[in-house]
Amino acid sequence: MKIGPQDLSAYADTTGAATGRSSKTGADTRAALIRAGTVAGALGAAVDAATVKISNVAAGAMTAANAGPDVDLEKVRQVQAALAQGTYKVNPEAIADELIASAQALLKPKV
Repeated sequence: MKIGPQDLSAYADTTGAATGRSSKTGADTRAALIRAGTVAGALGAAVDAATVKISNVAAGAMTAANAGPDVDLEKVRQVQAALAQGTYKVNPEAIADELIASAQALLKPKV
């Protein structure tokens, strides 16, 4: 994978004609573009060469996650129907209770 233009000379004004600056400024710009292209190429090569290893714990978690749906599809259909009909009621007490329970579980010291 290559990032950026391959012919960087087309993007550098080495004469300074376009900007009204000296040719040294144009040469500096060209040098900066070439360095950027080199860095981008090196980064692209590093990404292409990168490997990822998944631990047994992570692989087990992925297998468990893919084992079956954790979503009650019937409940989803009921909520969708109630929303479409405008009859869905929000229970703020139930939401608050679940938020508090989640916060308590997160704050509970691990033994």
